[in-house]
Amino acid sequence: VEIDHIYPKSLFIYNSDSDKEFKKCWALDNLQPLLKEEHNKKTKKDILIGTATFYRKLAGVLNEINE
Repeated sequence: VEIDHIYPKSLFIYNSDSDKEFKKCWALDNLQPLLKEEHNKKTKKDILIGTATFYRKLAGVLNEINE
């Protein structure tokens, strides 16, 4: 059994443990026990989702800078 983030860590942007995003990421209601095999399957999917989310967030920041 492993500890899984329901919403993957890649969806949160934070610089320190005092950031709101860090607290949301590591909140108990965002964690769950998961069998290792299931966790590995979910992790691969989360990497793809996290990458797409990162680029959407980056595009939003760049748009704000250019306005």
